Amino acid sequence: MLGTVLERITGLFGRAFFIAALLPIVLFLTANAAAIGSCFGWSKLSGWWNDGLDEKSVQGALLLVSVVAASYLAMIVSPILKRVAEGQYALGWPGKRLRRRRIDSFNRARAAVAASTSELKAFREDFREFKKRLQLANNARREPAEIAPSVTPQRKPVPPPENSTEIQEELLAEASKSLADIQCGVAPASSQTLRPLAGKLEQLYMTPVPLAQIEPIHFAFTDLCNDTETAMEYRYSEALGDMDSRFDRSSGVAGVRPTTLGNIIGAIWAYPFTRYGIDAVGAWPPLQHVIPEKYYPTVEDARISYDFAVMTAFLSGVFGVGWLGLGLWLWWNGTGCWPPPPGPFVATVAGVLGAIVMRLVAVEAARSFGAVFRTCFDLFRFDLLKKLSIPIPKNLEEERTAWSSLNQVLSYGDHSKNLVYEHSRVDKSSVSDA
Repeated sequence: MLGTVLERITGLFGRAFFIAALLPIVLFLTANAAAIGSCFGWSKLSGWWNDGLDEKSVQGALLLVSVVAASYLAMIVSPILKRVAEGQYALGWPGKRLRRRRIDSFNRARAAVAASTSELKAFREDFREFKKRLQLANNARREPAEIAPSVTPQRKPVPPPENSTEIQEELLAEASKSLADIQCGVAPASSQTLRPLAGKLEQLYMTPVPLAQIEPIHFAFTDLCNDTETAMEYRYSEALGDMDSRFDRSSGVAGVRPTTLGNIIGAIWAYPFTRYGIDAVGAWPPLQHVIPEKYYPTVEDARISYDFAVMTAFLSGVFGVGWLGLGLWLWWNGTGCWPPPPGPFVATVAGVLGAIVMRLVAVEAARSFGAVFRTCFDLFRFDLLKKLSIPIPKNLEEERTAWSSLNQVLSYGDHSKNLVYEHSRVDKSSVSDA
């Protein structure tokens, strides 16, 4: 019977209502019932249910109606709660303090991106220099017939005075050890550690040491430089992706919000504009109508998960604060002695921990929704243009120009932009002569 009732409620209000509003309210009421039973005895909790069958039916119906009404109210206030969680309302002194902390995080993330960018740029320049110098040194040791015509050395290094065999072997051993230390991670792979190794290889090419002993080190050195460049590119991509997922990078410090959730949501809504020049506020509602049916449940699931996490975090906080107030009131109006009764304060700790955990869940849910949101614009923005009878642009520059004009109409109602429409032609053979 309960399953039938839930199916009727889901069919009447929708799946979003059931998961994002009804389920958090049921969990909230269940937690309160468990806390009441633990603190005051289960007999008091079940006393109201010991009436006759008719009374139970009436009480059950009233409880069900109350739960549905509370869930519907929670669904109505859910956008307000999300705006509070995202820091869109003025929060006074706490909001300013939180925003200063977020600005510090933004500056650290921006500094990490700048550091990885400069590191990668400097290493690429050093790597080009290493390859050029070692290629010249290698060519200088070979016979002219062995050198490819396109690799004619620009200069021939002048060999130093002949070294003793011991010094040559020592230099070869040092180069091999330096290479092994970097490969094994004993020394970091960077320009500071690879530059001395390149110098040792260049010196070896100027000695009578056979090429068969030098070139394996040379080739391993080149592979190591390629791997180091790939690792630096990954670190740069990771730092940039981390910043783009946490902050609206295009707005700078002015776009930083007081809360982590707010900055993640801001980064999500900024993505279409920074990539394609699309104002997501005006384009997202119509874009949802062109998303294919087989993909739209993924979008809906991501949004519902975020709404559920925010609502549950808020109700967990209300649960903790409410039981803290009840515990203090019972202690003040009871014995007044120390320690106070532990039950209400255990419920308070459980509510606070639940709010913290669900806040972390909300952050991850927001990131998941952001990934789906970005993918929707990546894949279906041209379908929206077709639906609006806007010609498909040929390149990114034309696309940004088209979206700039369309933004003025969709978001700001500016009709001064002369939009050119392109209506699809109707196939006359498919139309009946009637």
